[in-house]
Amino acid sequence: MNETFISYSPQDSKFVRRIVNALNEAGINTWFEMEDIRPTTKWKQEILLGVQTCHNFVFIISPDSIASPYCEMELNYALLHNKRLIPVLYKHAEGIPPVLREPSWIFFHNFSQGMEDLLLVLESSFGASLGNRLDAAIFIETQDTHSRSFFLYRNHYLVGRNPKGNIGNTGIILINDKYVSRSHLELKLDGGKWHAVDCYSRNGCSINGSRLREGQKKPLRHGDRIMLTPVTKLIYEEIQPNNWIVNGNERETTPERVEQLPATC
Repeated sequence: MNETFISYSPQDSKFVRRIVNALNEAGINTWFEMEDIRPTTKWKQEILLGVQTCHNFVFIISPDSIASPYCEMELNYALLHNKRLIPVLYKHAEGIPPVLREPSWIFFHNFSQGMEDLLLVLESSFGASLGNRLDAAIFIETQDTHSRSFFLYRNHYLVGRNPKGNIGNTGIILINDKYVSRSHLELKLDGGKWHAVDCYSRNGCSINGSRLREGQKKPLRHGDRIMLTPVTKLIYEEIQPNNWIVNGNERETTPERVEQLPATC
């Protein structure tokens, strides 16, 4: 499985090659177009498959990459699949999409320092953010599907059965429950803290048994249970570095965890 996908413009390939070589030397598995597209294969299909199978999506910012429709395609596909977005600033550019301005950038004014910062993020699977951002996840429990974890890599998510949103501006969390409204709940990062906002949903929602009013915004704490319907529950988890392990659909914690995970019910 490719852990890290590199999205870049061919005009920047010399710089990107230096990064890829350094990552490979550090033992990081990368997907790099110049190496990973086999002859006679459909290149677009191979690229999208590379994005889908990665965990980290590194976008090399430059005027050429920002203007490239192919880089835009890769970025949108990464957002659609909720990949961890890591922007690397190579050259200043105009018209940088808002989504690339959400996480802090890694700067390569000094190549050695840039690689050190990049490796620091890549080598810690979960719990290592860019800047002072709080890492968090939503653990989703429904009656009809397996429980799953959804890591909050964006600053804003719409939660619902069929929420409508521009993936360049917001993330989407789909819930398979016919009693969940199309747009049921919003999750927003504001001032370094995650908040839940009721979306005027037909059945409403509650946090730890307290009903949210229509449009009410409430800060979340580690372990909060958000009931969307009687059979669908979200559990808000704040993540400390190196203390979150995912095996299939199950969660485990290490002794470094500051708080115990709430028991599911």
